[in-house]
Amino acid sequence: MDSLDLQVLTQARDWRNEGHGVWLVTVIETWGSAPRPPGALLAMRDDGLVAGSVSGGCVEDDLIDRVRNGERVGKPSLIAYGVTKEEAARFGLPCGGNLRLVQEPLGDVAWIDDILRRTAQHELVARIVDLGSGSVTVEPAARGEAFTFDGKRLRALFGPRWRMLIIGAGQLSRALAQMALALDFEVICCDPREEYNLTWDIPGTTFSKAMPDDLAIELQLDPHSAVVAVTHDPKLDDMALLEALKSPAFYIGALGSRSNTAARKDRLALFDLTSAEIARLHGPIGLDIGSRTPAEIAVAILAEVIAVRNGVALKQKKPLQTTPAEKVFPFLFGVLIGSPWLKSESDPLPRTRLALARDTEAPGLLAAGGHLTARRLEEAYAQGVFPWYSEGQPVLWWSPDPRMVLVTDEFKVTRSLRKTLARFARTAGCEIRIDSAFGEVIEACAGTPRAGQDGTWIVPEMIDAYLGWHALGRVHSFETWIDGELAGGLYGASLGHMFFGESMFSRRSDASKIALAALVCFCRAHAVPMIDCQRRT
Repeated sequence: MDSLDLQVLTQARDWRNEGHGVWLVTVIETWGSAPRPPGALLAMRDDGLVAGSVSGGCVEDDLIDRVRNGERVGKPSLIAYGVTKEEAARFGLPCGGNLRLVQEPLGDVAWIDDILRRTAQHELVARIVDLGSGSVTVEPAARGEAFTFDGKRLRALFGPRWRMLIIGAGQLSRALAQMALALDFEVICCDPREEYNLTWDIPGTTFSKAMPDDLAIELQLDPHSAVVAVTHDPKLDDMALLEALKSPAFYIGALGSRSNTAARKDRLALFDLTSAEIARLHGPIGLDIGSRTPAEIAVAILAEVIAVRNGVALKQKKPLQTTPAEKVFPFLFGVLIGSPWLKSESDPLPRTRLALARDTEAPGLLAAGGHLTARRLEEAYAQGVFPWYSEGQPVLWWSPDPRMVLVTDEFKVTRSLRKTLARFARTAGCEIRIDSAFGEVIEACAGTPRAGQDGTWIVPEMIDAYLGWHALGRVHSFETWIDGELAGGLYGASLGHMFFGESMFSRRSDASKIALAALVCFCRAHAVPMIDCQRRT
């Protein structure tokens, strides 16, 4: 069912239609470590050109020599390689592997057209070759069937190409699409948001501006389809997942933390989905390989997709944290014993004057526990409190003293930055945007390596919380765009007459500085006197 075999058939048909003699070679049986599985195809032209493969190369060379020397079979014939150790070594079959093939002349190509037409309609079909008569027939097949050969007839399966529907067109989607193409997936990316669909430029993919749920229905998702939702926007992700989970798609996954995934499943349960259908959702998406960057996350997602497709148990999924707290965060454990612990959202934050002093192990630590909700974040920032913790730790709330505050009227632009800003302003394709790619900005901030820092404090739960707060209009991103690509930016919360800066990143020189300068100008224009940078550095 490899799409490579469909490509081999297409090439063989074209050669035959051009008037060439063509022979098809099918792997029917292997022993040992033969490189290609039963059903693998090779097409040979009368002048020695080939398409596809049945081994590592030496067997192909021998078959080509036979055709060139006039050993051209007129009916389906059996060929064996590697029956002895010496022969196996001669043909490069590892570990004494053996290989049996069927070689057949290609005459009428109508059956190839039939297979290509039906697989394009996402049908699974079988090609039956009768070795006695040489006849070829095509019939429907069922998923789960395998290649068979009984000595007289071979039955090879051909199915539609594997395809992947990606919901969202951010940086992660770009990396995911490029890798999926390399793995021979047909890739369809869907994003109705103009700021994303105008910049999608991945060759070999199909892009749709339709609503994802409408497209999921239109595509008629089948057992060869995978759906990956990565927008962080429930209006886009959840509706597409609602349709996908009712389909026979072999893989359906969505980006998000465990708490976000649990909340998503609760929302999906409000619709006409069974518990079994909801249980098909993979989330948090991807295998646990410690991914941080978009490319690493894409690798983790595709590893999981391939494992599910191949029926391999997902042994690398991150287990639930059951390690005792004192072993997870030994440095903080003694400090936390004496700190207030928030058990629910109704528990108020302590007064900031109760934060640990400068001479303690955790200066500025105010409280621990609770959950990151929009309501809690609003309460915290209004008091000058912010969350800051690493994966495996509870939510930690901080109010350090002293802290760094940038007074916007006193912001000084260096001579070099002034030149950079002037050049940026007059260069076509350079622009500042606000909130056009918030999700991509926070993901980029989380994934950017920083000197002297192991990992990131922008954990998945924090990303989810700030995305939700952003939807309420409290958190904003200032973005530097160059030639339609996000080059750098920052994000932070805006309450009253204060902007609370959270993090920034750069993919190009000075891109984050340009975004910061834009933020300062915005604050000046809107009577925001200070930017809270939180910790003194």
